[in-house]
Amino acid sequence: MKSNFKLLFTKINQFIFVLKAIYTYLCYNKKQIQIDMKAVEFKNNIKQIKDQLRGLTIQMITKYATTPHKSLKSFGEAILEQESYGYDFTVSQAWTNDGIVDIRSFNDLLELLKTKSVRAIQVCTYKPYNGFGDLVRSGSLD
Repeated sequence: MKSNFKLLFTKINQFIFVLKAIYTYLCYNKKQIQIDMKAVEFKNNIKQIKDQLRGLTIQMITKYATTPHKSLKSFGEAILEQESYGYDFTVSQAWTNDGIVDIRSFNDLLELLKTKSVRAIQVCTYKPYNGFGDLVRSGSLD
C-alpha cells in the first residue's frame, strides 16, 4: 500500500512539472510574438526615432542591473554591449504625463511619441530561448 502511494505521488509531481513547463513555454511564446526584437531589428527601429528620443530617460533592464540612460550615446553603447552577449530587446513601458503605459509593439511606441508627451521609456534585454530544452536548462521552470 505504501509503495502504491509513493508511486502515485511521484506521478502527480511529474504531471505537475509537465503542466508548469507547458504553461511557461506558452506564456513565453505569446510574449515573444507581441513585442520582442532581435538586436539588429531593435537598432534599426531606434535609428528611425532617435530624434524623438532626445532628452528622454531610457531605462535599460538587463540580467544584472537596471540602468537609466540620459543620452543616446550611452544608450547606444549599452545596446552594443548587450548585443555582444547575444541578448534580444523588448520595449515594455513608457512614462507619460498621464501615467505609465504598457507598450505592445514598436508601432505603439511610435504613436505614443507622436501623440503624448513621453518622459521616459523602459527597455528590457533577455537571452532568447531556442525551445523547451533551453527553458529547462535555464531554470525558468523552477
